Amino acid sequence: MHGANQRVCPRATVPAGAQVRRHRRATPWSTVALLLTSGVLLLPGAARGAPKCNVTAAGGLAFGTYDTFAAAPVDSQLRVDVKCPKPLIPRLLLSSGSAPGFVPRTLQNGSEILSYNVYLDAARTVVFGDGTGGSSFWDGPGGSSVLNAFGRIPPGQDVAVGIYTDTLSLTVLF
Repeated sequence: MHGANQRVCPRATVPAGAQVRRHRRATPWSTVALLLTSGVLLLPGAARGAPKCNVTAAGGLAFGTYDTFAAAPVDSQLRVDVKCPKPLIPRLLLSSGSAPGFVPRTLQNGSEILSYNVYLDAARTVVFGDGTGGSSFWDGPGGSSVLNAFGRIPPGQDVAVGIYTDTLSLTVLF
């Protein structure tokens, strides 16, 4: 991590789903926001500009409606486009959000908690995080690449009707 040499990119807030349905009543959408952070490494040399990576997330982690009586999990997917000039190799880290750790992350509605997580693989076995607490980070190949992140809210959670939210920070190091 480059401390003072990090730069915050624009915030991307998107509808995401933690809409809870209980007794078959519909409720409003929830939001999981991604704060995109880009690291900047300053190279020695008087006339050189600092290289930068561009990171964009089209939309957000939209879960839709969560039904407390459903037997199946609620899944979602997020595409993150990463463009870094060669030879820079980006490393993406995802925060735990409002949860104290990565397993599980939590969507909150007041004191109500709805467990969920974000994964690096479609099978949803590798937790996307910062490499601590049972999580893994993503190392890109450099140049233009795509990271697909996969979200899941497990079934069987008895939660109150309402809007459940969480905010995650995505940090790019290179």
